[in-house]
Amino acid sequence: MANTENIAEFAEASAPGRLDVMGGIADYSGSQLLQMPIKEQTKVTVQRLRESKISIKSSDKDLAKVEFDLDNLYLSNKWVSVQQLKDLVNDHSARKWSLYILGCFYIFCNKYKLKPVGLEISIHSEVPIGKGVSSSASLEVAMLIALHRLYKVDINDQLLPIMAQQAENEIVGAPCGLMDQLAVYWGKADHLLPIRCQPDEIGKSILIPNGVYFYGIDSGIRHTVSGDPYGDARTAAFMAYSIIEQALGTPAFLIEAARVKKDFSRLYFHGYLANVDYDEFKKKYEKLLPDEITGAEFLYQYGGLTDDLSNIYSDKLYFPKKCGRHPIAENHRIEIFATLLNELQVSTSDKKKLLTEAGALMYASHNGYSDCGLGHTRTDEMVGIAKELGVSKGIYGARITGGGSGGTVCFLVDDMGKESIKKIKSKMTKKYQQELYLFEGSSDGAKYI
Repeated sequence: MANTENIAEFAEASAPGRLDVMGGIADYSGSQLLQMPIKEQTKVTVQRLRESKISIKSSDKDLAKVEFDLDNLYLSNKWVSVQQLKDLVNDHSARKWSLYILGCFYIFCNKYKLKPVGLEISIHSEVPIGKGVSSSASLEVAMLIALHRLYKVDINDQLLPIMAQQAENEIVGAPCGLMDQLAVYWGKADHLLPIRCQPDEIGKSILIPNGVYFYGIDSGIRHTVSGDPYGDARTAAFMAYSIIEQALGTPAFLIEAARVKKDFSRLYFHGYLANVDYDEFKKKYEKLLPDEITGAEFLYQYGGLTDDLSNIYSDKLYFPKKCGRHPIAENHRIEIFATLLNELQVSTSDKKKLLTEAGALMYASHNGYSDCGLGHTRTDEMVGIAKELGVSKGIYGARITGGGSGGTVCFLVDDMGKESIKKIKSKMTKKYQQELYLFEGSSDGAKYI
């Protein structure tokens, strides 16, 4: 156990949110993604206390200050179990939000075998909650960097985003992929960060071409990845993977063994649905996937999944064909999208044509969310307005982002489109009598702040 006398008295860190330009829910299937860090930041300040308590406060007036007796969290020289930690936090609804913070502290101390000390944790976030721009990942990454600095532990660039994801998956219980944490850590201002979630391959950042902009407009509908639609879509995608794998001759017991061992090297697509070639899927595999299947029918016919975070409910209906098609098609779309952006760096004469092609891919991505049950009438309306205004008004594409079911819509525009974005926001604000947030501009990820 580390000597607590070497711990600093104070540390702070910040991390941005992110705008999901392409990819979104395809992350857990191993797709490539394109992410832009936004300018809004979450700042975490950690002050050491001599008292044996954890005090957490936020500048957000809607979030109550919470305190925990450290002796209730750390007993007989070890942390309580994950379930005990959850029960302690969740026994009062006003402090449920603090599980993101305690989850990071829990993962961090256990990973490095460190003894927790009393802390006063202060949070100031500009990243709005529930807008689908990674407010939780921004908080988790900033918290973990602050803890590394407080405990004077060298930061492992590959491990830190994974630890942030673990806090959200294992402690908070949200089955998110790794996209958000990677994007807010590794992102670069005015660039799109290519991520291949297998599990955390970072590509060379793509400079956003001159005269090309990505904006986000909040739909006014709160987004969450812990709800049923997101979890059901994820489960259905992994059902599709298992069905395809078994069709190629892999028995169910080997799929289950791969899940338990976390070793997918013997499977055809190494555990990632996005590795299925799009054309091959259309020709060979799509017809094998049922349009719908109950959890009980799937378990009887195919057995389990490669994914620990997917829960199969016997009486629930799942849609493997649509939810399996989307990440394969999205990975294909993103490869083309990245190529178009790179072409825009060298060719200005075909700018409108290239942007129109890129925008069409965003519209197709948006439709894929709807197929997976993760669309929303409000975001559909905003994308519809973008299509109506169209290229003549400087808008080339739009799509729902992140986990879907509300949240933020991302728009691809040129110089002329800047004014159109303001009109869309104004129109939606007036219609729904709800002030909506406009995301514009970007900043460096936490790694570079």
